[in-house]
Amino acid sequence: MVDSSGLKVYGNGEWHARKHAANKRRTWRKLHLAVDTDTHQIVAAELSTVSAGGAYDTLGFYAEVAAKKAKAVTPLRYNAQLWEDGHAHNRAVILTKHIGSYH
Repeated sequence: MVDSSGLKVYGNGEWHARKHAANKRRTWRKLHLAVDTDTHQIVAAELSTVSAGGAYDTLGFYAEVAAKKAKAVTPLRYNAQLWEDGHAHNRAVILTKHIGSYH
């Protein structure tokens, strides 16, 4: 059996954000699990996507996600520009300029 779940990633300042009711950016990751239905053991796990807010629309974020062999899903920054040739971010920037943004 295969199932997936969204996982909230807690950072060093998470308790501080809760204590002071700060509006801090949150990161979510999608985890897929394969379970043997007879033994109830996890036989495979894969982290496939990392979802985050627009503030994470940076080259560093995409590089970290790619290093984990996952896919980044984040909205564009309001002032998004094209990056190096062939980057997936560029397709979103071009489409947004042609069809508009949801903002």
